[in-house]
Amino acid sequence: MTTREANLKSEVPQPKRRWKRVIVLLAVVVAVSVARPTWHILSTAWNDSADVEPVPVGQIDDASRLNQTPVAQVIDVPVEFDRAEGQLAELLARARRDGLRVSIAGARHSMGGHSIYPGGLSINMLPYNRMDLDEQREILRVGAGALWSDIIPFLDARGRSVAVMQSNNSFSVGGSLSVNCHGWQHGRPPIASTVESLRLMKADGSIVTCSRVE
Repeated sequence: MTTREANLKSEVPQPKRRWKRVIVLLAVVVAVSVARPTWHILSTAWNDSADVEPVPVGQIDDASRLNQTPVAQVIDVPVEFDRAEGQLAELLARARRDGLRVSIAGARHSMGGHSIYPGGLSINMLPYNRMDLDEQREILRVGAGALWSDIIPFLDARGRSVAVMQSNNSFSVGGSLSVNCHGWQHGRPPIASTVESLRLMKADGSIVTCSRVE
C-alpha cells in the first residue's frame, strides 16, 4: 500500500467516531431543552412559601383568602361530644335572644353565607375532631370538624381505611357531608352512602339522630 493510499484511508471517519459525535450533539440539545424548565422548577421550589398573613382579630376568611369579613365573634367548639353539644345549644339560644345570625365552618372550602355571615357568630368546628373506632362493627364515630388528613392516618394505624373520599384530604367531615361530595373511587356512590347515622342539632338546640331507619 502506498503512502497516499494510507493517508486517504486515515481521513475516512470511523463509524464509532461518528456515533460519538451524534451522541454528544443529542446530549447538548437535551441539556439546552431542559435547562430552562429545570431551573424554573428548582428556583420556584426554593422560593416557594406557604406563609400567609394572619386574619385580623374580629374578622374571618374562607379558603380562598378573598372573603375577609368582620364578625361579632368566633367560637371554637370543644373536642368532647357532650361539651360541644351543650355549648352549641347555649350559643343558639344566645343568637335567638340577641337577634344574631350564626354561621358554621370547618376547613372553609365550602364557601358562602352559611360559612361566613357579616356581623354574625362564627362557629369554628375544627377543634371538634374526636375519633372513636368500633372495631367490631367497623364503624368510626367522628366529630364533624375532623379533617380527612386526621382520619386517614388514624384508620391506617388500625389496619383500615375509608370506602369513599375526595381526592384531597384537606376537607372536614362535616363539610364533605354538607355537600354530599362524590369520591374518586370508580363506581361508588357519594359519601353519604358510607354514613350509618349522624346527630343533627336543630335551631332550637334539640338533637335528632338521622339514619336510614330513624
